[in-house]
Amino acid sequence: MEPIAKLTKKIDDIDIYAEIYAKGILAEKFDTIFNDGKFSAEANNNILIMLHGNSEDHTVFAKNVEILCEKNICILPDSRGHGKTSAGTNDFSIDLMAEDLSKLCDELNLGKFKLLGFSDGGNIALTYAIRHPERTACLIAAGANINPQGLKLKAKIPIFAQYVYAYAKLKLNKVKDFSLWHKFQLMSLMVNYPHISPRMLNNIDCPALIIDGENDLIKPSHTKLIFTSIPNAKHQTVPNSGHNIFNDNAEYTNNVIMKFISDI
Repeated sequence: MEPIAKLTKKIDDIDIYAEIYAKGILAEKFDTIFNDGKFSAEANNNILIMLHGNSEDHTVFAKNVEILCEKNICILPDSRGHGKTSAGTNDFSIDLMAEDLSKLCDELNLGKFKLLGFSDGGNIALTYAIRHPERTACLIAAGANINPQGLKLKAKIPIFAQYVYAYAKLKLNKVKDFSLWHKFQLMSLMVNYPHISPRMLNNIDCPALIIDGENDLIKPSHTKLIFTSIPNAKHQTVPNSGHNIFNDNAEYTNNVIMKFISDI
């Protein structure tokens, strides 16, 4: 499916790239509710922002966006240092990326919208929902964790090894190498972040759906901690899927998300 619009917004030290998808009546009305790079109030509650995971970009949702935009205008940004979004000069963190999202929403003149995040995108979504309840109509977090201990050991070992290797190479290199710095920043996101307490999750007051894969990289006990800490949150495990539920079992995942959104 082709996007109905592509845009780049200057946010602090980065240029954020995003694609927008719509179909049906929302596509027909798009030019009247999106003008000069901004949405009108008519778009409120019709927007679904979809955040990808670490070392990915918006294309991770290739099997999902066409279904999900049947009843939503879907905005798929590339996170800081991912895809077509520049890396900037600041060290990466989940908190910083949540702030990037907040400022992007300001630039787009968004009011209340639905928020979906996968993996690190899920961590960003949780952080954003805690900070901006006034804007979050509903929250869907898939494969998310609230601290690095949420990862299974089989996932942590190779990530930590890459982190140490990137750190060592960076320190040994006398000339600043962007690719080494960038790799270290990506690994640091998984080794050192996020830092979300269960008490903070109690502040999320919108409808929430927490999803994991049957063979996820996140510990089931950790996923349970997340959804039991959010008032009235729902939980769904996607069968026949690893961490990437959006690819491994796309049809099941799409149906679960569409049902959740339709019930709101």
